Amino acid sequence: MNDLELSLRDSMVRGAERAPHGSGTLAYEVETLYRRRWRRRRALIAAAAAIVAGIAAGVPWLGPVTTAAQHVTAVEPIEQVWPQAVKKAPAGAVRGNLIAMLDDHTLLVDNWSPSKLDYLYTYDLDTGETREIAHRVRRGSATAPPGFVVGDGHIVWWYVTEERLELASVPLTGGEQRVFATLDRRGMDGDRDGDTIRTGVLIDEFAVVAGEVVFSLGGRGGVYTVPLAGGTVEPVPRAENLHLLRWPWAGTSDRPAASRPGVLFKEILNVETGERSTAVVHPGEQDVKCAVTRCTGVKADGRPFSRLRDGSGETDLPPGTVTMTPQLLDRFHVENDLVLRDLSTGVAADLGMPAGGSVYRIYPAHSQHQSVLAYQVKDEVVVVDLTRIP
Repeated sequence: MNDLELSLRDSMVRGAERAPHGSGTLAYEVETLYRRRWRRRRALIAAAAAIVAGIAAGVPWLGPVTTAAQHVTAVEPIEQVWPQAVKKAPAGAVRGNLIAMLDDHTLLVDNWSPSKLDYLYTYDLDTGETREIAHRVRRGSATAPPGFVVGDGHIVWWYVTEERLELASVPLTGGEQRVFATLDRRGMDGDRDGDTIRTGVLIDEFAVVAGEVVFSLGGRGGVYTVPLAGGTVEPVPRAENLHLLRWPWAGTSDRPAASRPGVLFKEILNVETGERSTAVVHPGEQDVKCAVTRCTGVKADGRPFSRLRDGSGETDLPPGTVTMTPQLLDRFHVENDLVLRDLSTGVAADLGMPAGGSVYRIYPAHSQHQSVLAYQVKDEVVVVDLTRIP
């Protein structure tokens, strides 16, 4: 296993470790449901591969087996469908966790490791040059942050100590980290296991908007703002117990469970204007996850679908599609780590993912404003910038 594979593996392991251990956090429940169903689909795909191998070896096929693999429609490679969105780098050149694309050729990377100092740097895909932005040493008992956002010329992240949740930033031009907001973790609902404060995910979504950092808390919910320059954390009116979907939209959800599929973000609220939106969900539908303009789910007859929140523009998705994974930028959907689909047009592209591979998603894993995907194919890292797809 090479350096990049180790980095990607380690980042995913850390993401899993940072996930909450109880049922009170929405992101944890979605991820658990998704992983359970995807494991079943991977088993079916493996069974289909075994059948194909058996036929090639002269073993008779004794009957039909329906699998997700059998329903993957042939699509063109992503380099042919959206060439302007694809960049590549030598495997091992990007050492760390991809955070964002700063422009059409510059990656922002976090080189966190439990055994060494954590620092942020940029990598130029055209020249291969790197530039350090800041060392970011863990503070006391603070754990590694699960995610970053970039805005207003700053990189912003959060992390936790035994008693506090802290937000920090550093200018993109470089410099030292600065903690600009601190919250007392004691008494936060859904963050205690008996008398022990857990270090699980406490912020489930955040963004930088016009000089303010907006975020919502996992578990109990609630949307808050704090000036990026520093100041008081203030609750957003009308957003108590809500979870940020994409500013200024927030909502609640029927949390999925083994006995109750649920609907994620059926009801959402514009916390600035008071406007409300209720997604159309028909009886018998399950695994429904809605974004600001679009929902995906599974109909009562088992057909995966995509449609606008008002019920219009419904189209079928390939059988076997896991619909509870995030819609990226309220538009794109990664189908079983194999195909990237533009839900607004229906155009799809083969990611070229090797057998057993996995698309690396930037943490927070459920962020719907994620705009970059990365994965390794042979001796190259493939980077897909979704913002460059027209």
